[in-house]
Amino acid sequence: MSLPAIHTFEEAFQQAKASPTCYGKRRLLLGNGFSMACYGDFGYSTLYQKVHEKGIPEKVQNIFQKYGETNFEAILKLLDDASWMAQNYDLYEDESASQMRLDYEALKEALTNAITEVHPEHRGVIANEKYDSAHTFIVQFDEIYSVNYDLLLYWCSLHVEPFKFKDYFSKDEDTNGNDCEFMPHINAGDSHIYFLHGALHLYSDGESIRKRVWKDTSTPLVTQIRAALDRKEYPLVVAEGSSHSKMAQIHGSSYLSNCLRKFNGIKGHLFTFGHSMSDQDSHLIESIVKNGALRHLWIGIRGDFTKPSNKHLYELGESMKARRIEHTGEKKQNKSRGPLYVHFYDANSANVWS
Repeated sequence: MSLPAIHTFEEAFQQAKASPTCYGKRRLLLGNGFSMACYGDFGYSTLYQKVHEKGIPEKVQNIFQKYGETNFEAILKLLDDASWMAQNYDLYEDESASQMRLDYEALKEALTNAITEVHPEHRGVIANEKYDSAHTFIVQFDEIYSVNYDLLLYWCSLHVEPFKFKDYFSKDEDTNGNDCEFMPHINAGDSHIYFLHGALHLYSDGESIRKRVWKDTSTPLVTQIRAALDRKEYPLVVAEGSSHSKMAQIHGSSYLSNCLRKFNGIKGHLFTFGHSMSDQDSHLIESIVKNGALRHLWIGIRGDFTKPSNKHLYELGESMKARRIEHTGEKKQNKSRGPLYVHFYDANSANVWS
């Protein structure tokens, strides 16, 4: 088996700029590894410890112990699947299905609370040198997509003014209060940040999607978010177990569905950083496979292909390439559409938060 080369980030990015098949922009997809590289407490182990301290249903604790998992999405998927199975087999006599659904919702709530508990109190906790480095990394791209809930990417946007990327949130004369409102038709020609699975500073007021801000309140965002949670007002975060469940929530939100629609239509090159491309995000993998205008996928990895997680990414890349061919079939393609090329680069060489 001939394994692909692992490029440095600089080599990868220069190849993407020079690529003759780059009919489009260079975009970045950020996963949890982006946040963990800056702040290790965003790791699942720390989050699980915080959830455990706060208390979760005993049966849910048993699931974590049984499977040795600290991956919340994996456990949520187990509960989601088990609840469906219980309904499918009419196991309602002992209310097992309804109890699993209650535990599912309790774990989602606990995860959101845990993230806010471990979150840095304010953006000043993180050294300016880290923001400088992260800013240097992300401004090389034309658009940013993130599946992270935390505030780190948003704080990066506040570090340098004017910031290259917009987010479709603004105010006009009809906007009430201090917070900004989702306005999908503003800044159409600009580069944008998209929070594909929502974020802690986003929420629904019942009529529109809004973004919490600190500028007009002088109250740190984390303080605002915790106060809202105390009032049982939850942020717009897609804390679901399965890709199917995530899609249901995404389609129910004007903001999230707009973000996914934009992701579905990207062209050229897509770089991933800190994204595991797990089954729970198969909706994003499917989008890449089916989008014949997205020609190059650059996957950031740490270590070589003997590492199980990297072996998985290599095998997934091969599968995605084969499925792209199946999807396009024998149809004639124009110059901007065709096969998917999958490349790998050393994520450490990107020096994102160094």
